[in-house]
Amino acid sequence: RNHQHGRGGFPAEIVAPEVDQTIRSAIQRVLVEAGGAHVDTVDKIEGMLTNQQLNKLIMVHWMCKLGSIPNIQQYKQLLDKGLQLVLEEGASITGSQFAEAMALRGVLGQVIHTFMKVNGYDLLITPTVARVALDALSSDVDWMRDAPGFEAQMPAWAVETQANCLGCFTYICNLTKQPASTVPAGFSPTSHLPIGLQIIGAIHDDVTVLQASYAFEQLQWASRPVPRVVLVDGSK
Repeated sequence: RNHQHGRGGFPAEIVAPEVDQTIRSAIQRVLVEAGGAHVDTVDKIEGMLTNQQLNKLIMVHWMCKLGSIPNIQQYKQLLDKGLQLVLEEGASITGSQFAEAMALRGVLGQVIHTFMKVNGYDLLITPTVARVALDALSSDVDWMRDAPGFEAQMPAWAVETQANCLGCFTYICNLTKQPASTVPAGFSPTSHLPIGLQIIGAIHDDVTVLQASYAFEQLQWASRPVPRVVLVDGSK
């Protein structure tokens, strides 16, 4: 069956090279060679929202969700620095801005639905997240936020979207209401941490997503690269 792999309109620099390499390798090894699937690589979907529109749509939606959490202001100081900025800017969103974002949401869903239907694609394949897993013991998420003068050049929502580009592929499914799953694709060749592959189906077609995910895991298991275990501390 037909599948489509790509970045969904996001610029190439968002996806870490090792993530891109691992996903492409898994698709070729598991879907094409072992599974016999027909896979097209598409870097841009016709009529897709611009990166700026998509970022803003995600952030307006996120701001509203964050602001709707009960007693969120009471615990604001406990939030990540970036989320505090998002919460502050979210309070200034007007009704017209919210309506504009929701209109873009409708366009986004229609564009992807049409793309899949016209081209006969059963599934869309993307990285689950754009980067390898973060170091829980450091401020790795600040990799872009802390660049000199960066915050002065962009509003907080834009900074957060770029710095937290981890969910840029999965969040689209929240907006379009498409079923999606994530399966193990392999391991980073440098950090040896796991990298996931996201399988997205047409709206209401949860069954195909689940079937494809199960098949991928069964085919992947035999050829799955085993991570190298590094002993950091002999006491652990």
